[in-house]
Amino acid sequence: MRNIKLIIEYDGSFYSGFQKQKQGDIETVQDSIEYVLSKILKTNIETIGSGRTDSGVHALNQVISFKYDGDVTTNEIQRALNAMLHGKIVIKSCEEVPLDFHARFSAKKRTYRYYILNRKLYPSIGYNYVYNLRDKLDVDTMKKAAKLFIGEKDFLAFSSSTDKEKPTIRKVFDSTIYTGKEFIEKYGYIDIPIRNSWIEDLVIYEVTANGFLRSMVRLMTGTLIRIGRKKGTPDEIIKAIETKNQALVHNPAPAHALFLSEVEY
Repeated sequence: MRNIKLIIEYDGSFYSGFQKQKQGDIETVQDSIEYVLSKILKTNIETIGSGRTDSGVHALNQVISFKYDGDVTTNEIQRALNAMLHGKIVIKSCEEVPLDFHARFSAKKRTYRYYILNRKLYPSIGYNYVYNLRDKLDVDTMKKAAKLFIGEKDFLAFSSSTDKEKPTIRKVFDSTIYTGKEFIEKYGYIDIPIRNSWIEDLVIYEVTANGFLRSMVRLMTGTLIRIGRKKGTPDEIIKAIETKNQALVHNPAPAHALFLSEVEY
């Protein structure tokens, strides 16, 4: 038995999320990969993902793994997958890993980035990768508010899940708001397709945690946007976390500007 790890990139615009669904007429990333893998390897393949991105959310470095008892090489698997997935999903790497590697449970940190284009002029090209906000954001207040998420806390209020029995404590390692210029100063580049003219108007939210609840990043981002638009205050974050009241957190940020950027093991 072999354990295979893939790092993949996909445009979430084409899919109803990562996780496969019971309804056969809904196309997800996991369904698409498993269908093609099973054809290539001539056996039923079930994959494990590092995270379950919502419908419309993109991934630059999603990680999946699967067990396979056969002799097709990792290079052959990667080439065949890329040929048959037609660029909608790209397999960036394919390698054999120890049998105890688990794409989800072995992950130590996951990083998401949310891209806001804060200007009045709507973009015609690339609009499906940024959230265009016409109201001028108070970025300094958003920066302070973002830091309130850092730490090991109960994030039930920042989840769309109705299952109260599952654990809702997560550890957020970093939560930072950047302007476009600040992001480039730190990383040297923007890792999504954007136009140079956007840099002055970009606001980017980057958050790293050991894991995320359903819709957690979008609800956190939506709250920061609400604060940036001066329709809320940072105290709302503290109150929501302390009371665990989901009714205090609403209006998740739209999915199309969110990217799963990195998974660390």
